[in-house]
Amino acid sequence: DYASSEISAIHAQTRRFEQTRNAALAAAQRLEATEARRLAERDRRRVEAQLRLAKEKEESQQATARKIAKAALAPMVGRAFAELESRGGVFYDTRAREVEKEFLPWLWESVENRLNVQVGVAGRVMESAVEAQIDEI
Repeated sequence: DYASSEISAIHAQTRRFEQTRNAALAAAQRLEATEARRLAERDRRRVEAQLRLAKEKEESQQATARKIAKAALAPMVGRAFAELESRGGVFYDTRAREVEKEFLPWLWESVENRLNVQVGVAGRVMESAVEAQIDEI
């Protein structure tokens, strides 16, 4: 009987030991998983920071390149426009061109016609006046 109670006590102690060991293993696994997540997050943030810095550097270089290009091209653009305008008006104001090509010729023709009519009337009046003066003499 003593032997069976001793064996039961050993089995109970073995179960308690295994439970304690399993609990310790589970806690260690949780700690390892937490540490692995923490390291992964740190690495992810490091990669994000590197990508952000690389992007900022590229944007800065592009902005600098744009400024240099604008500074170099600005005088050329002005000269090019001036040259094109001086070669026969490649660039022109459409309203001014329309006034010049459509409205002014029509206006001059209308004025000329009206003056011709008035000169004709004035000529006839003058002829009548001259004839009346001649008839009186």
